[in-house]
Amino acid sequence: MKRLFLFLGISAAACAFADEAPYADGISATPDADNRFVAVSYTLHNGPAIVTLDVQTNVAGDVWASIGGENFRSVQGDINKLVAASDSPYSFRWNSGLDWPGRTLAADKIRFVVSAWTKSAPPDFMVMNLTVSNSVSFYAVKEAIPLGMESPLNKTACLVMRKIPAAKVRWRMGTATGARARNDCGATPPHYVTFTEDYYMGVYKFTQGQLRNLVDTTGITVSGISVARNKLEHPIFCTSFGNFRGGGSKGTESPYIWTVNGHDVSPTSPLGALRGMNGLGIKFDYPTEAQWEYACRAGTTTRWYTGENNSYSIAWTKQHTWPDGSDTSHPVGELIPNGWDLYDMCGNGSEWCLDWWDPDGTSMQTDQTDPEGLAFDATNTQHATRSAATSWDENFGGADGRYRSGSSGGVRVVCPAPIP
Repeated sequence: MKRLFLFLGISAAACAFADEAPYADGISATPDADNRFVAVSYTLHNGPAIVTLDVQTNVAGDVWASIGGENFRSVQGDINKLVAASDSPYSFRWNSGLDWPGRTLAADKIRFVVSAWTKSAPPDFMVMNLTVSNSVSFYAVKEAIPLGMESPLNKTACLVMRKIPAAKVRWRMGTATGARARNDCGATPPHYVTFTEDYYMGVYKFTQGQLRNLVDTTGITVSGISVARNKLEHPIFCTSFGNFRGGGSKGTESPYIWTVNGHDVSPTSPLGALRGMNGLGIKFDYPTEAQWEYACRAGTTTRWYTGENNSYSIAWTKQHTWPDGSDTSHPVGELIPNGWDLYDMCGNGSEWCLDWWDPDGTSMQTDQTDPEGLAFDATNTQHATRSAATSWDENFGGADGRYRSGSSGGVRVVCPAPIP
């Protein structure tokens, strides 16, 4: 990733890099007379690349600091997206009067930092608009996401995803020896796992509002997933594994069988619709058990990522649910996220994983790279789920909690981080 600085009102000098990584130059910025809008242009070389922005102010001398992503959320145009190399300049506009009111944008006191990211190493946050096709944006920091990541619209009209730093990391999956998972499903034996690449994971469980917008935009027909108009921020609940992916109710029908057909999904399924409308060739799917557990742990080794002895602060379960005792779902994102900004990983509904149910962990006895779980067996019609439902004991949740299902589960989508 290459960055280039521009002091307000001064065009940056052209520069070149021997490794031919993408970079921007020819940057110019022009504020209007009232200091309300700033028009910025740049030229991208060695593209395509994902281009993001930081706005910095002079603190003292040579010391500069970001004004904070929350103060330039209104930028519009050729920024925070994948762009191609071009001899013609790209441009975007910042509504500084809206985002950062009351400031005078004096020359040499404000600068723009334009960063070019390769498709193989994109920024930490990806946001897909579900109300229109071909609208995927990228952000280096969560604070720059328009309206804020916790906005209701980012839980219903957009799909917000966080890059999980997994490439070449060797980590221990499973339950520590002698401390088997405290539920009726046994445990994953402790073993080491290595991933070959980073991946993106949904910050929230897929919600009813997201499904409604996906259906309205793409016209797909969905069965087995109920949507209530007054619960758009609540997680969806699928009556079968195939409702969201295809392959029949159990995922046993060709040509969408895991692991036989890999990550192929039905084009008429919600996952297929997500693939068809993103415009970048991104292949969304359920996570594997290994992907789910690694993302849930976020670098921790304890059952609950807070290190506490219960899940009260992070999970809606039987121990922590509605004050009136009801066990229905809650809106997503109400409790504490983990270190990678993922909410509701340990409760508020179970989540489908790709893996066929392996009660004793027989496929997880040795160190593995990019594990896929058990190979397909037509007699095994259950898939692994992770996280706990609101009516379940908290011990079904946690980083090491596992369950199995052939008939119900929620959804948290993943996709490879490298952009095709």
